[in-house]
Amino acid sequence: MYISLPTNSTDIQNEELLNNDLYLGVKRKRTRGKEYDEFVQIFVKSVKELFPMAMLHFEDFGLVNARRLLEKYQPQMACFNGSSPLRDPRTDYR
Repeated sequence: MYISLPTNSTDIQNEELLNNDLYLGVKRKRTRGKEYDEFVQIFVKSVKELFPMAMLHFEDFGLVNARRLLEKYQPQMACFNGSSPLRDPRTDYR
């Protein structure tokens, strides 16, 4: 059985959406650097603890972050970036 846990945007770069009352994501500028990496690390750790058999799907990560994050987290759990040609989720499942 597969369960999808939807998440929402944690940040945004588009000023028009940021100021739009209909935008449902968190209304704050994009986090970068150390704070960004710490957030992802806490999120991945939480997913692993709460859902040990989960496959984590990173979506819309830039290629630089996608490669770096996949290289860091794939040895720990099944994960892929759906926006990246770097990995095929059918072959990444561990």
